[in-house]
Amino acid sequence: MSELDRNLYTVAWIAPLYIEAKAALLMLDQKHRGQFAVSRGDDYVFHAGSMCGHNIVIATLPAGQEYGTGSAAALASQVRKSFPNLWFSLLVGVAAGLPNLSRRPRRDIRLGDVLVALPEGETAGLVAYDLGKDIGDDGFRPLRLGNVLAQTETIVRSAIGKIRLHAPHESEVFFPFYKKIRNEQHEAGNFKDPGQNNDTYYEFDQHGGEYTVMRERRSTHRRTRVWYGPIGSGEKLMRNFRQRNQLRDKYDLVGLEMEAAGTMKCIPVGVIRGVCDYGDEHKNKEWQPYAAAMAAAYAKAVLQEILPDRQDEVLFSSDGQSANYSGRGVDSIQQDHFLSQYLSSMPSRCAKRRHIADELDSDLEGGLYKSSSDRRRSRRYNSLPFGSASSSENVETSNTRWPEYQTERPPLSANYLDRSDTPPQLLPGSEIWRTVNRRTPWTVFVYGLSGVGKSQMCLKAILEQQHRFRGVFYIDASDRAIAYSNYVEISRACEAQHHWEGISVDERIRITRAWLASQNEPWLLMIDNMDSYHIQQYLPSGGCGTILITSNNATWATGYHTQIPRNTSMPMKFDWPELSQFKSSVVCL
Repeated sequence: MSELDRNLYTVAWIAPLYIEAKAALLMLDQKHRGQFAVSRGDDYVFHAGSMCGHNIVIATLPAGQEYGTGSAAALASQVRKSFPNLWFSLLVGVAAGLPNLSRRPRRDIRLGDVLVALPEGETAGLVAYDLGKDIGDDGFRPLRLGNVLAQTETIVRSAIGKIRLHAPHESEVFFPFYKKIRNEQHEAGNFKDPGQNNDTYYEFDQHGGEYTVMRERRSTHRRTRVWYGPIGSGEKLMRNFRQRNQLRDKYDLVGLEMEAAGTMKCIPVGVIRGVCDYGDEHKNKEWQPYAAAMAAAYAKAVLQEILPDRQDEVLFSSDGQSANYSGRGVDSIQQDHFLSQYLSSMPSRCAKRRHIADELDSDLEGGLYKSSSDRRRSRRYNSLPFGSASSSENVETSNTRWPEYQTERPPLSANYLDRSDTPPQLLPGSEIWRTVNRRTPWTVFVYGLSGVGKSQMCLKAILEQQHRFRGVFYIDASDRAIAYSNYVEISRACEAQHHWEGISVDERIRITRAWLASQNEPWLLMIDNMDSYHIQQYLPSGGCGTILITSNNATWATGYHTQIPRNTSMPMKFDWPELSQFKSSVVCL
């Protein structure tokens, strides 16, 4: 089983209990195959998947471990340590609801409703109800933790606010997510609604006598409500109705739970809970599956409101196989294959990005541009993104509008004269220009001494044949940094990727390479002055492409094979297994 890359996960979904984690896993759009590597000192294993465009890690407590703020703090601490690129986190699960029928407006919380932690008046979003001091007749004064909720990422609170605008009909936003998992099985049944007939709320008179509160049955379309307000969090399981009501009334709590205060000490989270009991002596587990599922559905709705700018989900194939950038567990060719599969199925992803900068607006990390003169301008001749044509089949055609996408390349010299020694691979009748049904690129290496005209010969061939390709791209490989920037610019020119914040240079190269490998329409790539073994990172593993590479290093270009006489050509054989699949030839000038 392949190793997953921890750097690729940006959202943590903390679900301490088994039933909470089960609901979270079922909500995934895709479960990622593979595992995170662990070492001595790592106490937890994590689940991984994609949801609403986010790469998500699901964290839960080990089997048999007691839950509470301490356990939650340890779990959250491990999450924070293990995943360095987290954007935001959610704590999703079950809680005790605290109805307050004498309050105005009436707070008629019921089993299966959803609670979302938010400040209310002077009360913070979370109240640690077992941390504080006894103040005599006035009872117990908890520590306020006034800044706790402010630590939650603003984007999460913004998404919650957007959903809240649907009140009192928020369930219409997230109920479809619940419907998809309600018949799924867990170890003791499914996630179906136990029914309003089984929802009984007890109150107590001034003498401590218990009585049943009669409440009007909700209509089907109003079955589930969402309540926003402070939530109490503590180590002790609440079963005392007097203390429950005291906390509820003093701090206007909507619910009580046992993990948030511990989690917040280590990692800021948005707290979302489904009501499974009322925090009294009648506590049972019958409602936990339904409550956990409703909370998970609301959490997914929050994720749906946060459209990631980086499409992290492209790192996994349709079956969830990892194609991570670490190079561990899956070799680079497989990684490109998985990534290209996803990209080729997502032309709409490109269509969302209609505008491209005439010039790169910032230097790539690591000083990839040495000066402004090194910047390359991208040109675009059509409003449609590359790869979004209606037909997915390659058609041999001469298209007067092609190439629609180009990156800047050196001009053909005005003094260039046709040469009698032009190798057959570069002539108009060559097979390299025929792209019908091509699934892997055809690569031609042209090598010779400096000044013999390798680059000009290739540029002339491109000028004559460019009408056969929708995209024509150029890389100056004489300088590694410039080569990197030229290569990444392909993604910008074709609107495959605009934003690179937080992505390493190697990852940018891999995204671009895999995007090329995903294309069904013909493209041409010229890599000029390539004289090192770094060639692997520029060659897509698939795609309808033609690649021209020039080099003055004969030993390298021939892969340490027998020296080829001048003005001859031969099939290319690579010493490197990663490149052995390419249909290639080498030309000596």
